[in-house]
Amino acid sequence: MHTPPHAAKLCRYGCGPIQTPDVGPLKMNELIKQALDGTINRADAEAYCKTEGISSSELWNSMALSVAQLFQSGEILFSDGDQDANAIWFQMTEDAVHHGDGFELPQPAYAIYEAFDLGEYDHGDNSDPVEKYTRPAIEEILKKAQP
Repeated sequence: MHTPPHAAKLCRYGCGPIQTPDVGPLKMNELIKQALDGTINRADAEAYCKTEGISSSELWNSMALSVAQLFQSGEILFSDGDQDANAIWFQMTEDAVHHGDGFELPQPAYAIYEAFDLGEYDHGDNSDPVEKYTRPAIEEILKKAQP
């Protein structure tokens, strides 16, 4: 696996370098903004992967971890994180269709998608689903992702 020179940390999930949002000619924050708008331009994502020497799974993991960190720090709202996670999810499912049987969704990106998904609906327990389910799940995922 290629480790870009700017990568400071490796994810414990085995997902490779945790990218910072301000690296590369096409910056990851631009891809995250695309996700917030509802879709990630596949050509931009592929160009980013090629430039950084990483796989699409590593990109989705890095993006999802960045979104989770932004959400945990209060820099983005749940609705923004959820939108980003859904856009990343769509790209991961596109990868699954392309690769076929045996393809596994990248972790922790999939776990982050599931954490945001838990905050989307009422669980019937008279609690705020974001506070009860999403925040603790994101916190646990980020703990596991620390080097």
